[in-house]
Amino acid sequence: MTDILEQLEYCGHTIIDSETWALVQELRSHKRRPNRIGEISIFSGLLYCADCGEKLYYSVTNNYSREQAYFFCSNYRKSTAN
Repeated sequence: MTDILEQLEYCGHTIIDSETWALVQELRSHKRRPNRIGEISIFSGLLYCADCGEKLYYSVTNNYSREQAYFFCSNYRKSTAN
């Protein structure tokens, strides 16, 4: 990503300053999105599947008598889509 910034500076036309660019890149690297009910797990972005190494997604279900939170492999949705 810094190569892109350097190329833009070389052209002499910058849209944002380098400090803002670095801040945005840092924030994007640690992006955590809330689930449907607005919760963010403290483990979001930190857990990976022991079998395939893909990221684990956080989810909450109300299908049972009480609310249950769980993590599932991002590869699971890809392999069950067919």
